[in-house]
Amino acid sequence: MKGFIILTCSLLIVTDPMNAGGNHGQKPTTQSEITTRILDVNRLTIQVTDRGNLLKDLSGERGGISWDYGGPFREIVVFDHGPWIIGKVNGSPAMGAAFYKTSYAPGPMIDGLPALFVRPQDSVRYHPYKISSMSGMSDPDYLQWPGDLGAPTNSSGKPLLFADGVVWAVFNGADSTAYPSSTIHRPFAHLPVEIQQSVYAHASSASDTSLLASTAFLEWTFINKGAAIVESCYIGVWTDVDIIHESKNPFAVDTLLQTGFVWDSWPADTVYSPRAVGYTLLYGPVVSAPATNAVFQGHILEGHRNLPLSSFWGMQNDVGLPPNGPYSISDAWNLARGYDKAGNVIIDSVTMLPTRFPWSGDPVTGSGWVYKGGTEGGAGFMMFSGPFTFAPRDTQWVMLALTAAGGVDKIQGIQTVRSRASRLRTMSYENIAGGQVVSVTNSMQTIPVTPILCPNYPNPFNPTTTLAYQLPATGIVKLAVFDLLGQQIAELASGVHTAGSYSVRWDASSVASGVFFARFVVTDGIGNVQYSKVNTLVLMK
Repeated sequence: MKGFIILTCSLLIVTDPMNAGGNHGQKPTTQSEITTRILDVNRLTIQVTDRGNLLKDLSGERGGISWDYGGPFREIVVFDHGPWIIGKVNGSPAMGAAFYKTSYAPGPMIDGLPALFVRPQDSVRYHPYKISSMSGMSDPDYLQWPGDLGAPTNSSGKPLLFADGVVWAVFNGADSTAYPSSTIHRPFAHLPVEIQQSVYAHASSASDTSLLASTAFLEWTFINKGAAIVESCYIGVWTDVDIIHESKNPFAVDTLLQTGFVWDSWPADTVYSPRAVGYTLLYGPVVSAPATNAVFQGHILEGHRNLPLSSFWGMQNDVGLPPNGPYSISDAWNLARGYDKAGNVIIDSVTMLPTRFPWSGDPVTGSGWVYKGGTEGGAGFMMFSGPFTFAPRDTQWVMLALTAAGGVDKIQGIQTVRSRASRLRTMSYENIAGGQVVSVTNSMQTIPVTPILCPNYPNPFNPTTTLAYQLPATGIVKLAVFDLLGQQIAELASGVHTAGSYSVRWDASSVASGVFFARFVVTDGIGNVQYSKVNTLVLMK
């Protein structure tokens, strides 16, 4: 369906400003076999690969996500999608992207390099892992769950289940043999970032029309494992939505609901076949903000806020007539910042005012700027959230919801996607993730099931950083900071603590730059250790 693209587009050579990755004499990852797992616990069936996108074979597959609409077979609703991250390093844009082919390679990063180059003998471990409520000791993915690679675990080290089924994978953008210019029409400068992905859903039957029956959730944790600061960084998602008729798949964005969506505008489709697909940003990247709270990996982070959508770009196709997708990293950089591909300010065709959200009108009523043109096989959109500064060893996290809807016509499909987006944005993280060890209540307080030490923020820092922790019950706490020699240099908390959420700030003004370790230990009244965790702190003056 999309296979012709590679043959018809010209090639652009882009130098990697990060000088990350490289072949190092190993087999290029683009020649390694793509591995997948299928998430199929509800009406959506999602193929998850080991490198951020949905497809194993661009030319031979119908699509990566299908929907059971209650008819004789499932219909494709999404051909492909993937996470994007882009920012400037030493003045030049660099990025990671899944755009049919992908610039990501399987596995984490080790000592600043792709894991496949450092530990090629472990390559069999760098596949997606799937567990569900039915998993047990006979399930290989459950038995081999890679907690040491970052896969979520509980306090006992056992696999942590999200909702009723989850597929987890880790990949990185530091391998310069991925996305080679010899086989893809859009070579992008690579970024040494590790991405840990969880895709999960709640169980349902094919006839279930409840909120979560046709919804899946995407969580992406980004870790800067390079040596350089990424300035003006943006995180985004790219989608190629295919709903029955590729020539009738217009797009729009609802900024109030933080949702980009595509609908089938063909008037004569079967009742309740796929009609609309939406991606909703639930939690964006985190930045400092006084007197506010953010959600970060399911935890409350005081003094911060989650960034909203900052730009949107619709595509009638990835190539050909505009509006289309980016052909170069310069195009992508401009789109992420809310300009057109050439870097020009976008003018709303109805209000005649500058906008970063073209096609933000209402396709149900026809008011505002609504896309009314035709589409082709690459129809979809990109949307971003930013900017923020991404320092080495820093971590960012975003969460999105994907939902498909049917209806008697496009209006009902669009209205259903919007209604679900509105309801999902009012749900607590606990109610969405289900099996997580942390719940977020309406009062925005964290009530953990086990003790938790959250990632400190910011990290790296200068000269202060905040460490937050939570207790499910009364316990004896000690939180202290140690240097590389194992010497304690600060005690941040000690003594008996009742159940609840706590935070403490470490002021390192009198300490030289370096790497430190925060050790958090919770014991009971007779000295038994209930929980222990060590976080790495990076002080950069």
